[in-house]
Amino acid sequence: MSKKTLVHTKATKLHSSQNCVYRLNLIKKHAQLYNHALTYYRYVGGETNNFRLDRFLSCRTSASFARNKTTGKVAILSTSCHLRFCPFCSKSKTNIIRRNVRDWLQHKKFPKFITLTLKSSDDDLRTQIDRLYNSFKKLRRLNLWKKAISSGVWFFQITKNRKTNRWHPHLHVIVYGNYIPRRKLSRAWHKSTGDSMVIDIRLIKDQNKASDYVARYASVPCNIMTLTIVEMEEIELSLYKKRICGSWGTAYKAKLLGKPKCDMNQWEFIGMFSTVVGMSEHDENASRILSAWQSDNCLSEAITTNFIDSVRRGSLPPPTENYEVVYDRY
Repeated sequence: MSKKTLVHTKATKLHSSQNCVYRLNLIKKHAQLYNHALTYYRYVGGETNNFRLDRFLSCRTSASFARNKTTGKVAILSTSCHLRFCPFCSKSKTNIIRRNVRDWLQHKKFPKFITLTLKSSDDDLRTQIDRLYNSFKKLRRLNLWKKAISSGVWFFQITKNRKTNRWHPHLHVIVYGNYIPRRKLSRAWHKSTGDSMVIDIRLIKDQNKASDYVARYASVPCNIMTLTIVEMEEIELSLYKKRICGSWGTAYKAKLLGKPKCDMNQWEFIGMFSTVVGMSEHDENASRILSAWQSDNCLSEAITTNFIDSVRRGSLPPPTENYEVVYDRY
């Protein structure tokens, strides 16, 4: 594969006049991941009619601050591509799930962390993933598991052994329930897989660290910086229409893995991102908007920079149907 420039001229012309300050800040923060993902979407889509590349390049191209009409909380509304390897959308989903899992764990005594691993194999990746998922279903049907474990969340992770050139798919599971001795769990896993006994189970001592660890795989199950473009394509094809995280029991009822329901009619625009950040040191309204967002505090009504936006840009922010609440930071 020939080396290509990381500048997409069509998209550069298309978005150069838009409010790209927010996107540029995110690119700077996630530069290596962004460039690697950009190379990937170029490679898999080709040079013409590359709709995924266009979506990727449009992600976070415009952003505005908004205030919830009911709660007074301030959030950022922006555009999203929802592509698997987009570092912006992945980070947003990770932040949501991390917070949800932390909240769920706070009310659980002695939660456990389990890792389930398949025996190394030369099977193609899709076959291994199917086998891993089916084996986990079998494990959860066993009396040993059902009697001890009442609920939990699971996350899929994939790595590759460079010495053997074999994929290494495995599951990280946070469970709530009684303790299962490691030896018994290992035998149960062997019964479910037919050949694999490698497991790990331990008490979670730091709930925040455990939440951080598993949530990073909520959107992207691998570190793409360790993979080639061809390997990334193999992962994406193998995971087509597959979930990479899930929950059951009370964890499922708590809806740990989804975005909070959001009625866009409940949000009112209070300033373009570039205006608020650029004017925050000189304008009181801009300063209060930025402070409320950073501290997650409520913002009083009537505080806005929309007038400044209309003067600077000749128009107000775009309609809400082009936007959604993004959780790029907390």
